[in-house]
Amino acid sequence: MASESDRIGDRYVLENEIGAGGMGVVWRARDDRLGRNVALKLLTASAVGSEIARTRLVREARAAAKLQHDAIVHVYDVGETGDGGAFLVMELVKGESLRDAMAKGTLSIGKRLEIVVGVATALAYAHEAGIVHRDVKPDNVLVRENGKPVVLDFGLAKPIAPELAETVGAGEDSLRLTGTGNIVGTPAYLAPEQVKGEEVGPTADQFALAVMTFELVTGKLPWKGKAVLEVLTSMLHDDPPSAEEIVPELPKGFDRVLLRAMKRAPEERYPSVLEFAKALTEVCGELVSQGVPSGRISMPSSPKPSSEPVAAKTLSGTGTLARKVSTPEASKKGPSRIVALGAIALLGIAAVGIVRTVTRDSTTSTTAADAAPVMLGATSVVACPHFKVVGDVYEKRTGWLGAAAAALACDRIQATLGGGAARTLTPAELVAGIAREPVDMTRIDMFSDEGVDVEATKNAKERATAWVDGTVTKKPNEIEVEIVVRGKDDNEISRASGTGYELFEAVSVAVRAAKGAFEVRGPSEYQKEWLRVDSIDAALDQIDVTTAILVEDDVALKAACERAAQQRAIKPDMAFLIRALCHERLKRAPLDEPPPPIDTSSPGALVTTIAAQRNRGGLEEVKKRVLQLREIGDKATTPEERAIIAATTADLLYTAGDLDGARSNARLGVQLLPKLSDLRGTPWHRLSFASEFDRGLAPTHSYWISWEPVAVQNAGSHDMPYAEKVRLFGRGYLLGRRGYFATLFAEGLAHLGRVEESRNIAVALDDDHLRVRALIGEQKYRGALMFVTETLAKLPADATSTSRAFRMASAGAEAAELIGVPADFVDDLVKRFIDPEPPLITPIGVVPFLALVHACTRAPMAVAQRCIKRVKQIYARGDLGGILGTAPGILEGAELYLAKDYKGAAKAFRPMLRQGGAVNDEGLRHVVVDAFDRAELYDLADRADGDFSTLADLPGAMDLAVIRTAFRAEKMGNPGRARKLATISLERLRFADEDAAAMKDLQALMKRLPEK
Repeated sequence: MASESDRIGDRYVLENEIGAGGMGVVWRARDDRLGRNVALKLLTASAVGSEIARTRLVREARAAAKLQHDAIVHVYDVGETGDGGAFLVMELVKGESLRDAMAKGTLSIGKRLEIVVGVATALAYAHEAGIVHRDVKPDNVLVRENGKPVVLDFGLAKPIAPELAETVGAGEDSLRLTGTGNIVGTPAYLAPEQVKGEEVGPTADQFALAVMTFELVTGKLPWKGKAVLEVLTSMLHDDPPSAEEIVPELPKGFDRVLLRAMKRAPEERYPSVLEFAKALTEVCGELVSQGVPSGRISMPSSPKPSSEPVAAKTLSGTGTLARKVSTPEASKKGPSRIVALGAIALLGIAAVGIVRTVTRDSTTSTTAADAAPVMLGATSVVACPHFKVVGDVYEKRTGWLGAAAAALACDRIQATLGGGAARTLTPAELVAGIAREPVDMTRIDMFSDEGVDVEATKNAKERATAWVDGTVTKKPNEIEVEIVVRGKDDNEISRASGTGYELFEAVSVAVRAAKGAFEVRGPSEYQKEWLRVDSIDAALDQIDVTTAILVEDDVALKAACERAAQQRAIKPDMAFLIRALCHERLKRAPLDEPPPPIDTSSPGALVTTIAAQRNRGGLEEVKKRVLQLREIGDKATTPEERAIIAATTADLLYTAGDLDGARSNARLGVQLLPKLSDLRGTPWHRLSFASEFDRGLAPTHSYWISWEPVAVQNAGSHDMPYAEKVRLFGRGYLLGRRGYFATLFAEGLAHLGRVEESRNIAVALDDDHLRVRALIGEQKYRGALMFVTETLAKLPADATSTSRAFRMASAGAEAAELIGVPADFVDDLVKRFIDPEPPLITPIGVVPFLALVHACTRAPMAVAQRCIKRVKQIYARGDLGGILGTAPGILEGAELYLAKDYKGAAKAFRPMLRQGGAVNDEGLRHVVVDAFDRAELYDLADRADGDFSTLADLPGAMDLAVIRTAFRAEKMGNPGRARKLATISLERLRFADEDAAAMKDLQALMKRLPEK
């Protein structure tokens, strides 16, 4: 028994030890502050001081703290002890370990299977949050006093023996790893990929759960041997024995289900752990004591309903984020109940939850199981005015975010109503003054203007059959969206909410949950023919893929692609196109699978199979396909059909390098249907980027596709102060919180001197490129250069590392330039990524391309020239696609710059100024501006450096532009400005970790300048 003086974290009093293992000791403790008993996990004396052990414990805490589920032990607190150890505070569960319960023999087979189903829901919820348990076994499952299971140790890097219960068995009979190597988990339950040290995903937990299920019903493990090596050998090579033969009362088909979940290849197992549990319940039927219906899986009991809606989690079998829908209020007939919706099959995801639906002229809430939802008529029109915004979104003007959420909702509601564009009214259609044509609009923030949201709602009520009243709540680690569908008299038709890390994910869940209010009877003929789907849910899955691609979030895209891959109601030609785009985006390489042949049996099939062919066969073949598209375009009768054809044509010509043709067809697509986004082509996106970036079009683009981050962040003017641009980058970040838009915002924060905010994003994304930017923001130039050199040397040379490698190299090149040394690390980069055949830069995006060119120009001369020559060769043979209209000029300019032909380089670089944001995306700006300066084209250099030179007005901010502008101001006859900028530069460079190359030149400049 511990003494009362044994206190941890100034609030937890240790009472008695309840378990111990190789790394940790678990105590029953008292939380003095909240007056409750808790379980407190401490590192053992031997582990105290071990950074690895401490990191493991903290990782477990951070992972588990995100998981709020009845079947997962609740984590309350984490901290460090005075002697350098760490502790984790958790719920003290009253019950016993599943292994102890098994040993007592009191659990029926049905009860054991019910526990498996409960564990499956917990695992699926964690998988939605991006967390894999990696050590599923009976010792890590407790059975509460009410018979419900609770799972322990999420995110743990190595099993810690004790279970958190008031009555706990040590469970030491199970085989355990004793080393501290990279294999994580308990050997008997490890999936083959864990044993081999390969990447571990959610199906590893499914494998372990299947092994546990076998043990629960048979009393034995499916593998031979007692020693660790024997067990692992058996698992890798032997087929499990028949559980049906060991336990004759098991139903036929039980073995089939378990064997699939225990397949050695992860891709051969069930798509998700819930699919495994669903198959198990379908086979076992009445054996499960609670009678889990076939095809349905009940969630653990929810809290008692109150007058406020209570959140219940909705799970996607393949997603990466936790999602939820609202539960109903208590009805007059008695408390509401959690049910497994029949919408599981409809959603295309293994989902459980409740949609709150309210009948017309009624104030009584009912569950989806109690009453059919009110469905809008077949010709109804639904309007989506601005959603309200709650929470910290970095600025007071939030109309743009509310409009983005509303537009995302309308996209999906349109699909449930049959796909016709006239069935919905988006914010851009509800606000006066927003052009339908691709014209130059100077106003960039109309959605945030005072009174615009009121105007949009008023127009929605007047022009539509129903309207969506929505709220976006920004939380630290997720975004929640609630939608209320209202009729003309404002009566509530349906209510639902959803959460996700990205805005579009939260909106998607909410609309799916409430779609019964919108849905017509099955897909329309338009959707079948032109969208190539045979169900509403297939259309919604397709929209999620499109959105994830444009948001550029690979995590969300992977989840959307996996859902689409399981969707059987997507026609084969569209399924191939989705598969190809997903593979290209996620694997950074073309799909190694031939596309379907051109199908002329129908217009929709023709458009989709042509899109699948892309630029195969070269420009001549592309031209033939364009003629085929033109022929059906002449016969198309609706704006939707004609817009899809135009957008597909634009994308086809773009990939073939005909940028002018791409631009003209994209313009037509925008004119026909400005709110169109489609997998076969996105006309606004292509119009803005097919050749020269048109800054004037960006605001209009941001109004119609208000959820696309690149449109929102590019809406600012060229001469906007840099701090204002970073504000727009922040908007892009909120719309795409992982990937490129997050990195751009973090870079901007680092430029502004807000290094800690930038580093927080770097840590959240585990992004080394952003870590370099943060170091540069702190004037740690030598440190940044060393970090880049070391990190690039360790980076694997493969297509998935390309973007990361090139962007990091560009940041490193900037650090090298600041301290006046060549970027020597580029030589290794060229040898590993550029020189091989085929090179590891196909396909490549605009940003990595610009970053690569910049890095090459800052390398030692011989390496630089070889690099640019090789990239030109790769571009000339078409391996880089269209990339950018100015790409040939950029490469030519870089080559001339290296040859010290600065006037020639400046001439080649001039078009980049019309490219707007492309100049500033990566460090290539430094090369372009240097060429202009050396060619004495000071006005052009000032224009290119313009917004970055405003950093001089911000405390702590620094950029090469400030230094350059100081010298340029002297040459342009403005000594006052030159002195001001030189003084600021010298003051800030004083704190660098190594003398900057420009220090002596700046000091000489100060001596030349007059005092006043």
